[in-house]
Amino acid sequence: ALAESRCPADGGARGQVCRRLADATRRLPNFLFAASSAAGLYSTASDFSAFIASHMDVGGVVGRGVLTPQTVAEMRKIQWAFPGKVTGWGLGYQLAVVPVALTDGRVVSALLQGHGGSNEGWKLMFGLIADLGVGFTIHTNGDDGEAVVEAMTLLFAEWLAGRV
Repeated sequence: ALAESRCPADGGARGQVCRRLADATRRLPNFLFAASSAAGLYSTASDFSAFIASHMDVGGVVGRGVLTPQTVAEMRKIQWAFPGKVTGWGLGYQLAVVPVALTDGRVVSALLQGHGGSNEGWKLMFGLIADLGVGFTIHTNGDDGEAVVEAMTLLFAEWLAGRV
């Protein structure tokens, strides 16, 4: 279970999260967003990493008590495809097939699942390749965190391609 994550309708978890920042000198108030499905999850990097790990196929166990295997399978299916592309959206994830360089020198195609978040004062990106047991999550508490998110996401892609 995710012990440190909340979707607080009453704002109960707001005191447990980091401060939102507009920039290095200006704080923003922690308040409830009206669009709670898009901006209502309060989580820690540790809990979010557990959520990512619950999707991994390591040892044939998928879901790890956080999600059912059936839910994970539906999340990995393209529910809406980008016109003319082999990428699209599953349930909650953007899906793309990406090249991955293996340690034996082979390059294989793998399903990358990911999603970003961008609300005033916070930026987030996470991605995972369940079949390989790898993933990342990047959380920032600043409006200017987008540059960090983009740089780290590109670094992950370079690492997957064997260029780092």
